Amino acid sequence: MTGVNEFIIEIGDAFDNTIKHGSLELYKDHRTSQQEQSNRNGTVVCLPINGESDVQVGAEVIIDPTVLFQQTYKGKTQDSQFLVDREKGWYRVSPQMVLVYKNPNETNYTGHKDNLFAEALKQEEVKVGSIYLPKAKNELEGVAVVAISNKELIDIEDIKQGSVIYYQLNREWEFELEGKTYLYLKNIYVLGKKEV
Repeated sequence: MTGVNEFIIEIGDAFDNTIKHGSLELYKDHRTSQQEQSNRNGTVVCLPINGESDVQVGAEVIIDPTVLFQQTYKGKTQDSQFLVDREKGWYRVSPQMVLVYKNPNETNYTGHKDNLFAEALKQEEVKVGSIYLPKAKNELEGVAVVAISNKELIDIEDIKQGSVIYYQLNREWEFELEGKTYLYLKNIYVLGKKEV
């Protein structure tokens, strides 16, 4: 199977319906929290026929989880409209829905198209005399450090891994990747970078 304009990506189980707490394992119905329980990791099975891409067959990808969301129509739950083979766990995914990728034999992820991942920049503790002032939130709003950049940002704006950026608030989306929490952004929401 090959997509004309879309990747074919193997996701496997679309949702993780178990929560582990110590030795206790609980079941959670994904229909109430598809966003939280969706499996965003996949492997590229086929590349789209149309268009060029730096992504290779076998690449590990992180996708937009809305590809996996099920719909309810007249009280019945239906599979995602992007599911193409239930047994294999294959989904058709447009290039815009592939967020980051890591080709075989590569060690680092790269942002796909205009996608990037960043880490929220933490505030330094404020100390007055011998007293530390409490903070409601330890993150600086609208400021982050780029963790995974994309070719456009690197080539045109010189924004690469480690660059401190300013971004438009309420346009970020949290993602878990390899045990860390990142902010997912698009290039259009990057307002500028901090000059060193």
